[in-house]
Amino acid sequence: MTASSVIARGLSLADLQNSQFVTYQDQTNGLFEAYKDLYSSITANDDDYFINTLLLASSSATQPSPGEFLFTLPSDFYKIRTLEYQVGSYWIPMERFSLSNRGAPSGKPMYRFQGNNLWVLGWNFSGISGVYNLRVHYYPPATQPTFPDQPIVYGKGVTSANLQLITSPAWANIQSYNGNAMLSNRILFYIQGTGASTTIWAENTDTQTATQISTSGTTVTNLYYYKGYLYYLTGGAIYSAAYTVDATSATFAAVTITGTPTVVNFTVWQNAIYYSTSAGTFSCAVTGGAVTNVMATTPSTSYLPFKTYRCYLNSSGALIVNSVNLGGTYTSMTTDQTDTIFVTDSTKNLNALTITFSGATPSISTTSTIQTDVGALGPWAPSGQVIPFQGGTSILPIIGFEVTRFIALSAVSDTDFAYPINSNECAEVMAYNIAIKFKAKQNQDVGGLSTLYNELKNRMLENMRRDDYKMERVSNAYSGRGPFGVGTW
Repeated sequence: MTASSVIARGLSLADLQNSQFVTYQDQTNGLFEAYKDLYSSITANDDDYFINTLLLASSSATQPSPGEFLFTLPSDFYKIRTLEYQVGSYWIPMERFSLSNRGAPSGKPMYRFQGNNLWVLGWNFSGISGVYNLRVHYYPPATQPTFPDQPIVYGKGVTSANLQLITSPAWANIQSYNGNAMLSNRILFYIQGTGASTTIWAENTDTQTATQISTSGTTVTNLYYYKGYLYYLTGGAIYSAAYTVDATSATFAAVTITGTPTVVNFTVWQNAIYYSTSAGTFSCAVTGGAVTNVMATTPSTSYLPFKTYRCYLNSSGALIVNSVNLGGTYTSMTTDQTDTIFVTDSTKNLNALTITFSGATPSISTTSTIQTDVGALGPWAPSGQVIPFQGGTSILPIIGFEVTRFIALSAVSDTDFAYPINSNECAEVMAYNIAIKFKAKQNQDVGGLSTLYNELKNRMLENMRRDDYKMERVSNAYSGRGPFGVGTW
């Protein structure tokens, strides 16, 4: 049950599959609102799928007065599920105290909330080794689901003879001011042809123009756009040229690097060129000049800073993050500098790797294939949008391998709603909720959709209640309980 499938179903129910009326931002907001509504219903029905557990010791609390404790709750605390205090090796349910009892603590601890603190009164039962311990099960807030926008399709400037000879895609959205507003110029740069016939093209999907901006007498690779400049690699040297929107030509000149190294590949990031030779990895300013040793004895491919760590492919194609070998056999790599690294493998799949850290030690928490049949992957690029398009998401330029295609792919991950119970009904409930919002935006009647939505939601909640083994009771409505919360009713 992915976010994109829920959105597609919602658009279908609203009969807006091919409409431009509902923007990507509308879809993103509508999905989040629908998910929050569903999430609230699920947690209100005491479902335990989304539970987080927190252990608290009295040593971490402040004590405004004897027998009174204030525990700071974590930032992801949304709603409490259960709260227990420890007596020996047992965990005993804790009840809520009334405000009238706030000044009369007893030996049996009770709780309330005070701002972002858990407020506990009366605590004479010590846990293990004299430490007072609490166990809190709670719901975190609903997280923002994400899904990729529709890809931008290019190919206007590709000749029939060169359909199989397109390489090195690079993408940029270059903002320009027309006197009234900022305009988008979503441009795919690519190399067309091989050998002495190699040419560099810039294809603007907003102005619907495709222009040959340069011709090289040698084989050109590693095309890169960064802050108004295009870069490429030829004959072991890096060349650069200033580029302005819809320019008919760009004049490339060698970037003079101290020592004239023979460059194998390079990336551009954080106002520096990171390049690799057969001996190691180095950096210099975007204009060339003095060299800094990055990994003087370690050649790399696709070297990029990732958060505050080094990230690259080694000579075997394995992914290295902060000197930790995460394995794999990859042919290219790029990253959006957040939590995701994008790699292509030997079977032409484009994979998104979610990286998590335990301290400074990285690991791959999830791997998902976001595109198949990828012949070339260009560097990640921010959308840079001032006007609404792509929802401010990031872009991956790709070229097909067997299937001819030239695409700027939305690099946003597709959330998988992994809720295990009644998942089909959950997806339908969200889809109908979204459809109602989209119809309402058009000022159209939503009566039929609302009826079906309410029926689906009620059925889902009823099915959730059938999962209860035993009806719950409010414990403090009864008396005569034993010292550990059990006994006669």
